Parts: sequence; C-alpha cells; structure tokens
Amino acid sequence: MTAINDPALYLKDTRPGQSIKRIRSVCIDASRVPAYVIHELNGCGVCGAACLLAFASESRISFDDSLDRCLAIAENGFTRTVNGTTDYYTKLGKEAPFIRKCLNTAAAGLSARSSLFAKRRAVREILAGRPVLLNIGISGQYRDHTVTAYGLEEYAVGPSGKKFLFFKVRDGYTKEDRYLLYRGILGISATYLKPKV
Repeated sequence: MTAINDPALYLKDTRPGQSIKRIRSVCIDASRVPAYVIHELNGCGVCGAACLLAFASESRISFDDSLDRCLAIAENGFTRTVNGTTDYYTKLGKEAPFIRKCLNTAAAGLSARSSLFAKRRAVREILAGRPVLLNIGISGQYRDHTVTAYGLEEYAVGPSGKKFLFFKVRDGYTKEDRYLLYRGILGISATYLKPKV
C-alpha cells in the first residue's frame, strides 16, 4: 500500500512527462475535522466516529472527549475481546447504528446513514460541507480500513485531460493530510451525517 501525501507529486511520479493541472480543490475547514492517531486495536471506525462527532457537536466538544464517548458506546455492544484486549473492529453494516448512538450524546439534530454508492455519496457530502467515513475493503492506499474524508482534489493529466479525483482524508496513521485515489477503491461503503427526521 502506498500512502499519498501530495496528489500532484503522486501523478508526476506515476505519469512522468505528462502535464498535470489541478482543476478542482474543495476542503471542509480542517479545524472542524480533527486529526487523530489510532491507538486502539482496530480502532479506525471508532476514531472516525469520534471525528464526525467532534465535527457535528453543537457544543464543539474536543476530539478526546468525543473519543471517550465513542469508546464507551463501542464497548457496550459493538466490540469483542481478543486475547484479553478489546478489539474495536466495527463490522460492515454496524457503522451507522454505532455512529447514531455516538451522535446522540452531543449532536441533537443529526443522525447517520450508510450507503453502498459510497464514492458518489462521499463527493456529494464533501461538496455540501460535511465529512464522511469511508469504509474501504481495498485500495492502492488502504486495506480493510476506515478513513474520514473531508476534501477533494481533482486533476487533469496529459493532452487528453484525463481526470483523476482524490479524497483528502484523516487516516489515523498520521496527523498529516493523506489522499485516497477515487479510482481503484474496491469494497467500499460510506457513512454520512444526515438531519434527524
């Protein structure tokens, strides 16, 4: 798996000699989408949920407070124990119910929903100013991992202007921005915020 820290450099390396032009860049205010590093066993989904909760909370709770709330909820029916250690792996289909419970602690007007039309849904959510969790089966950057997507960058490459779209993500491996190539993501779902009805 190859991390992408800069989409333009990635394209220059993978398409040498071709022209590269950024044609779109959209980013949600990074101060509202906290960076995080995963310390929990298989905690990518829990940390992603905490990131969404910190973003959505009406009282602007910190990521650490948000994570404490999400860990407590996860430990109450969403985890298992492996060799005496809590395993926070969130099974496919359980993300939205888990995140709904987390949101109930501090984001009165929001709920969560999952979609298997993940890439299109993620683009719509980011353009609307809302981060989204991407649960990735496999891609060139991640395997069986959940990231928080909060921006987009799109480039035109070569004389044909072939387009390449990247999600800007918090991946939990570093507090630095990382990017996820839209093409080549397999086995993906998206969990996104929505108003309560």
